[in-house]
Amino acid sequence: MEAGVDAEFEVFEGDADTLLSAATEGARLSRAVGDLYAQHMMELNLGGAALLAGDMVEAKKHYEEGLRIAFQVDDRIGQAYMVAALGFHVAMNGRPGVAARLLGASETIRLSAGASVLDYPFLPTVCASGALVWS
Repeated sequence: MEAGVDAEFEVFEGDADTLLSAATEGARLSRAVGDLYAQHMMELNLGGAALLAGDMVEAKKHYEEGLRIAFQVDDRIGQAYMVAALGFHVAMNGRPGVAARLLGASETIRLSAGASVLDYPFLPTVCASGALVWS
């Protein structure tokens, strides 16, 4: 894992188990109090933790659930993050064309929501060759 790959991962000083534990507890608490906004952000974190662990199936499940909730609560910025995360997911699965379309869709959602700046610190640049370049 290269430095700067995932902001949450850096917060936990590279400890993937602690990241997973914190995100799992955050998701549990969010569900317990019915906080859908926090819950869909925890799904983003759980998806990232699953990616770090190499579990692509689990990551996709969390990103899709987070996207479903983001639509339910009409959180356009959350939608943009989730679509971008799904773009990263498919890029890691060797599908750069689909990744580019998802990242473009994420940008469109972001702009339509009026967000002028939205950083995706957990995403690499997907080159035309399909290679991933971490900033």
